[in-house]
Order: sequence, then structure tokens, then C-alpha cells
Amino acid sequence: MHTPPVSSEIESQVNLMCRFANEDDESGFMHPVIKAIILHFWLAYVHPF
Repeated sequence: MHTPPVSSEIESQVNLMCRFANEDDESGFMHPVIKAIILHFWLAYVHPF
């Protein structure tokens, strides 16, 4: 069973996730669908309830 991060880590995890979602790294290409899959997994992982 998944145990979410402790409450003190949630804000930093969400900030990292938002930074990842909004970054436009021109040195490499990530297909938008792959990025969406990663973000969906990350959100479900950090989800505290």
C-alpha cells in the first residue's frame, strides 16, 4: 500500500511538480503525452488522502 509523503514535504513536492509542468527545456524534447503521464503519476503519488 502506498504511503504518501509527510505533510511537511507536500508543498515542496507540489512546487517541484509545477516547475516540471511549466518548464520548457529546449535541450531535450519530451512528448506532451509522456509529460502528462508523469504529472498524473506524480500527482497521485503526492495526493495526501
